[in-house]
Amino acid sequence: MKALIAYGPGDLRLVEKNVPSYGPGDVLIRVKACGVCHTDLIIVNGGFRNYGFPNVIGHELGGLAEECGSSVTHVKKGDKVTVNTLGSCGCCRFCHMGEYHKCGAVRSVGINLEGGFQEFISLPASFVYKIPDTMSFEEAAMVEPAANAYGIVDQAHAGIGDNVAVVGPGAIGLVAVNVSKLRQPGLLIAVGTRRERLETAKALGATHAVNIRDCDPYEEVMRLTEGRGADVVYWCGGERDAWDLSRNILGVFGKLLVEAIPASWDAEWNVRIDDFNNRMHTIIGARGYTPRQYEETIELIRAGHLDVKSLVTHRYAIEDYKEAFAAGRDRRDGAIKVMIVM
Repeated sequence: MKALIAYGPGDLRLVEKNVPSYGPGDVLIRVKACGVCHTDLIIVNGGFRNYGFPNVIGHELGGLAEECGSSVTHVKKGDKVTVNTLGSCGCCRFCHMGEYHKCGAVRSVGINLEGGFQEFISLPASFVYKIPDTMSFEEAAMVEPAANAYGIVDQAHAGIGDNVAVVGPGAIGLVAVNVSKLRQPGLLIAVGTRRERLETAKALGATHAVNIRDCDPYEEVMRLTEGRGADVVYWCGGERDAWDLSRNILGVFGKLLVEAIPASWDAEWNVRIDDFNNRMHTIIGARGYTPRQYEETIELIRAGHLDVKSLVTHRYAIEDYKEAFAAGRDRRDGAIKVMIVM
């Protein structure tokens, strides 16, 4: 079978390898779609700290259960499935609370487990979720990034009528707009640099779209909020300028959710003590999602409350991976989510 393996920074190759074996508690998945994530680009560029090369990358996947181990009961051969990419030890205090994404021994598909850019993948059954037949394979692959967005919004506990800003309208930022709209904000402001993405944000529920290229974004957000600023800001763009803006537009007693990954995980950016003292800001780190949040994301997509279909803008065969990664990296022709389909 074909598999896309990162052998080192800048060294991504399409190779032939054996179909993986599976045990009694595993599911062998025939991968039908796998999204190109910003994390994949960071891995290929060498910016992911302590990444275990070589490895099959890719963690946003959907497919068919090709075979199921003898002890697997919740999925059967032929089911459509999506993959919760985070595995945990099951024994620590976070796991006992159901907060598996906080586990210190977390295992992640495409990071320290083989990823989804291959025709078949074998995973423990606990990673595998059955989805309705009405959902497409691309929607199955979009559950993972959508769950990240749902997780940060769920974690923020924004109140009805709160002013919310999403800085960085990539795929996760756009889903964050969509989820935030369901929570009845006052103003819902999308901030970015690309007109087509900002138009998508408005279609998904943003009340205002602020293009950094057309105005002073700080002044515009302050004008829209009548000087109050945002009660909740989701930082979904990995650039330093976006980080500084996210902090500056946050109002008194506001919450900043850190979802994005900078180009280098070793980036060290300053914060002002005054933000915590006089302005009483809260900065919340966000990594992944809980099983509950993953299940709820599936249900929101199934019910039509989350539109992830419109975010898939480019599709490539696995043989065309170089073009796929270039489209994702350079955001060619308005690319939002690039999907490799098999």
